[in-house]
Amino acid sequence: MGDPASPKKQRTEDYLEAMLNDTTHSLFGRVSDDDSPIRPVDRLRDEIPIERTDSYICLMKLFPTCTLIADPEHDAFERFHLRIYFPFDCIHDISKRAERVVIMTNGLDEFEYFTLYDQIGCRLAALGVTSVLLPLPDHLNRHVRHRYATPSAQQLEEKPSGVLMAQPEKLYQSYFQYRAELGLLLRHIRGIPCPRQSGPCGFFSRLFSPSARVSYLGYSMGAGAMLCDFLVRQKELSACFLLSGAINLRDIIVDERMFSQRQWERFIATLEERVRVMKRPEETDDGLAHDLFCSVFLNAYPGDTARLLAEHARRLLFFYGGRDGMTTHKLLEDIAPKKWGLSVVLLPGINHFLGIDEEWKRWMPLVVQLMARFEQNAVCRTLTRADARRSPDDADILTRAALLGWSSRDAADQETETMETRKRIRESELRTLRVGERLLAMRLIRMGDLRKAVAIQRLEPSRGRLGSILVGLGVVTRGQVEAVMELG
Repeated sequence: MGDPASPKKQRTEDYLEAMLNDTTHSLFGRVSDDDSPIRPVDRLRDEIPIERTDSYICLMKLFPTCTLIADPEHDAFERFHLRIYFPFDCIHDISKRAERVVIMTNGLDEFEYFTLYDQIGCRLAALGVTSVLLPLPDHLNRHVRHRYATPSAQQLEEKPSGVLMAQPEKLYQSYFQYRAELGLLLRHIRGIPCPRQSGPCGFFSRLFSPSARVSYLGYSMGAGAMLCDFLVRQKELSACFLLSGAINLRDIIVDERMFSQRQWERFIATLEERVRVMKRPEETDDGLAHDLFCSVFLNAYPGDTARLLAEHARRLLFFYGGRDGMTTHKLLEDIAPKKWGLSVVLLPGINHFLGIDEEWKRWMPLVVQLMARFEQNAVCRTLTRADARRSPDDADILTRAALLGWSSRDAADQETETMETRKRIRESELRTLRVGERLLAMRLIRMGDLRKAVAIQRLEPSRGRLGSILVGLGVVTRGQVEAVMELG
């Protein structure tokens, strides 16, 4: 006999069954609707079904609190719900776990609607990708208007930017708080044991694969935070998507409906001043996170960030709107790696506020499909001869190289021979070169053709001169070889 199910596990299974059998399909209306307002929820309830369709399931799940000494109070800032969008089969098939995951976050002053994240989350789920919305501190459902049962009029109205304008250093502090929350969420997705694995945290081990590929997606201000954290934790992550990324805050032209440009410039100047006097964390990752905040948000040390971006550029994808008056791809110019580049998609006619942009709705399905395909490409590592040459002791690489007919010695020898041949061609007069080198110098043949002909000549001397072999291979004509030979 098996062990009896724990009460918590039974509740989870009951919830899943209710979700799958729910004939109403929705608690608050379809998440894919254009208007997805944030509604009050039971802040003590762990898992809250939101919607079920044939392609995805949306639910709210309390953020892990296993690192806290005691459960947080009803209105504590540590108590909030993630919004998770699962592919339907990930729940319906009991043998499946989420294998591809995107963690999403929001932009500044979003606290009324889930619209953009519902648009993206349900479409990613339809493509087999699970997404988890982890809001920035004091944003979306974490805003004080949603935390307190009886909020004051000020709490109902005050925007997160109002707090930042009064205390600019809060942006830096919130960034590090959010980094810690990302780390905790990643550990649970990866199935790393925690003190309450048999309790609420067991949800993650039951529905997420410990080998899941995890990517980031950030919008506006959240994009800057996601970019910084991706570059710190890149070994744990697959890809990073940035929508209308707020990079280099000083060069942003703010929307006057939020606050004046003068207020924004004063905020940036004060933030720079206060971050400058803060003590850089001693821990390696936190120290790098500090430097990246200064670089990405404040445009300090852009060269250091450019080197990191060059190393991981194939896993980063930036989207900007052609009609965006606040952020633009030109914000990347200072940190973009020179003579290397970044993947940037410029969407015509798109403004900054994607959730309410009619033109964004035209492009959104294509953008989501591109994200899903890009993530697949980002994790691919195509084996090259250079890999075999650089990794003479890597058994996995050598095994694959051998199956391709390579070896680290062959690759090294070929690379050395190629470099010597090209150097000789570059430094010598044409008439002093051998026929094969002359043909290569005149771009009548490729290096691979010459290499193949030389190998044949070594194995079968009876095939004659190199020129005849090249003619036999069909890469040049007899007349071309004779004309080249007449040069010497």
